[in-house]
Amino acid sequence: MILLQTAPFTFFTAPDPTTNRIAIAVFAAIVVAIVIASVLSGRRSSGHKQVHGLRRTARRMGLERAHVQVLYEMVRTLRLQNPMRLLSDPEFLTTAVRRMVRRIEVSSISDAEKEARKALVFQVKQRVSLAQGSRSSISSTRQLHVGREIRLSTDGQTWLDSTIKSNTKSTFAIQVPYDNRGRDVLLDRGTSVMVTFTLDEDGKLFRVKTKVAGITRSRSGSSLLLAHSDKVDQTQKRRFPRREFDRPAMFWPIDVVTVGTGRKARKQAVVNKYRRSVGQVEEISAGGCSIRSASPLAGGTLLKIEFETEDRDRLAVFGKVRSIDRVPGRFGIMHVMFTRVSRANLNRIQSYVYGVDAGRDSYR
Repeated sequence: MILLQTAPFTFFTAPDPTTNRIAIAVFAAIVVAIVIASVLSGRRSSGHKQVHGLRRTARRMGLERAHVQVLYEMVRTLRLQNPMRLLSDPEFLTTAVRRMVRRIEVSSISDAEKEARKALVFQVKQRVSLAQGSRSSISSTRQLHVGREIRLSTDGQTWLDSTIKSNTKSTFAIQVPYDNRGRDVLLDRGTSVMVTFTLDEDGKLFRVKTKVAGITRSRSGSSLLLAHSDKVDQTQKRRFPRREFDRPAMFWPIDVVTVGTGRKARKQAVVNKYRRSVGQVEEISAGGCSIRSASPLAGGTLLKIEFETEDRDRLAVFGKVRSIDRVPGRFGIMHVMFTRVSRANLNRIQSYVYGVDAGRDSYR
């Protein structure tokens, strides 16, 4: 027999530890690169989808191109991880608005550009809030809870405050309102009235027409019985959010006079400086304010208002008295709609309403 193998052969060399370590490192690097590329690709895809969804949803909510651009800028500047929350979470959007306005205020752009950018940011908040509150959440006066504050009017001009005392199957009872002298306003049975109320949880403003069904008297006081109605209209979600202000103000009526004669005659609004009155701004919003005064102006009167902010900045605005509420004593509350406000002053008002100067906010 011929032996083909007389000495052992080595078909595999002994592994080199250094070579193994290098191979493992290379393999690990390749795996890490693949994982990172996958994650980045997923993020780009997810980010692209979110940006596209943000634009599409914003346009459906009535935002214009400039407002959509502001949303993009907020996402980039504030590094928001979930942009869609801006359009679905009111508190999240409010916090983002505050942060964005603060960034604008400390930027190096001109004052005029700052005011223009802040105005757009506040417009985004306003339009999104209106779109979010477009659906009515109450359909009948039978759903009103005891203790709900309401306002009552027989002519749509003078409004009286009251509270719901009970709600039964056939009627709901409200506390008898009182006039500016503190006297009960007892309306005859069958009197048509308008009732308005807001829902505290979402700020929606509702209106319902009904009639007085009777009067009840008890030891706790008199109540007006109002007939139920299944036709409750949401007039609108308050277009501008309000905030308590509680600061003194001065106001003057504006007279419309004719200047010139003949074909050159034209009407001009003139502030009557000789009829200055004082009052207290109780609430304020970007759209108007309420002023408590012993000498309120008549409904429909044009007026100029001056007041100071918490920072002692003096603001001047122009408006029109929409309605007057009578309260006990000699006072009345004028509800004023702003007709002319400078952009800078409007931004100051909105900054106050949204608490831009409040402490730092955090996201959940």
